[in-house]
Amino acid sequence: MKSLLTTTRTGRIFRDSLKALGANKLRTSLAVLGVIVGVASVIAMVAVGRRGESRLLAEIQKLGTNTLVVNAGNTPFLGRRRRASLKVITLTVADAIAIKNNIPGVIDVSSYEKKGVIVRYLRKVINTTMSGVTPAYFEIMGIELEKGHIFYRSDLKRLKRVAVLGKTVCRNLNCGAEILGKMIKVRNVPFRVIGIAKKRGVDAFGNDQDNQVFVPITTMLKRAIHKKHIDTILVQVRSDKELEEIREKIRLLLRSRHSLFRSGKPDDFTVSTMTDLLSRKERATRMFGILITSVASISLIVAGIGIMAVMLISVQERTMEIGLRRAIGATRRDLLIQFLFESALLGISGGSIGAALGILIAWFIRATNKYPFPVPVFFAVSASLFAIMISLFFGIFPARKASNLPPASALTRE
Repeated sequence: MKSLLTTTRTGRIFRDSLKALGANKLRTSLAVLGVIVGVASVIAMVAVGRRGESRLLAEIQKLGTNTLVVNAGNTPFLGRRRRASLKVITLTVADAIAIKNNIPGVIDVSSYEKKGVIVRYLRKVINTTMSGVTPAYFEIMGIELEKGHIFYRSDLKRLKRVAVLGKTVCRNLNCGAEILGKMIKVRNVPFRVIGIAKKRGVDAFGNDQDNQVFVPITTMLKRAIHKKHIDTILVQVRSDKELEEIREKIRLLLRSRHSLFRSGKPDDFTVSTMTDLLSRKERATRMFGILITSVASISLIVAGIGIMAVMLISVQERTMEIGLRRAIGATRRDLLIQFLFESALLGISGGSIGAALGILIAWFIRATNKYPFPVPVFFAVSASLFAIMISLFFGIFPARKASNLPPASALTRE
């Protein structure tokens, strides 16, 4: 290897490039640092995007693909929040019962309504969400209890004031299993705590699934918020192969119940699958990932501009050296290759270190994430190659400037 660097023309040019970069270590280090930051940023942003995608896939698997969501109003949804601010009063608990009783292939149905509330226990006062549901909701959503039990269908008929607490609510109330059987006040209505749900964490839409107080839907509507209508109906079907067929049957049933056939009006509800809702979120997450990766890629371009600035300063400082080399026989091609070598070396070293650092960051994100995802090795290699290309691209102008310097003027310039 040493003989190649001393005997071949290309080897000598490569050796001179290393010496030139080593002559000003601080400037070289800063140029390389820019490339390192750019490459590592791109890989880290891709890892963040992968983490979001893995979380969405986990949510789909947990919720299942055999669940339909009926929302009040024919309005596009973003996550779980309706874009329109108008109050929609088109769904009722009776609609949910009709779906369960009249459509074959439906395993279970749960009405769902939520409301931000104030909860009081002893001297503790917290803000949380009251979720009015049926017992089927716990099965559909895969909610397991840590202590106690869920309420029964008879509790819905009797308007029993019973509640199941999420883990976040328990933590905020500074209580544990001793709260079972005790009374809490939700919107100043007393409820007896009968269960504590297991920790579920944050869902794909960024909502804390543990910051909820689950109560019977009928009790919530008539005794707490005094409403007759609900926002959502969850429908669990027998098989995901029947999903589209049952979706259409639900649509026809609700149109008939809401007298929409006679009036010729459009649907006043929206029937979606859980996969539909999560797919919308996935598209938004993916677009955001592309955006932040693009922003991170700009840092590579900035690093390339920094390399060009370093090389231009180097040409300016080494004008006498360039003139001397031309005078003793170095060709323009030799000088062009040398300065391109220098630019490429900056890109290779920065890209390699940046790729290693980026993979390390991605591995750390993966290790601290409960949803596993593959470390983006392909993007690490791609980002490194892109960094080298950027370095060469921005190194062309300084290299051409150095190779085109006339020997005479270069030797006489101070």
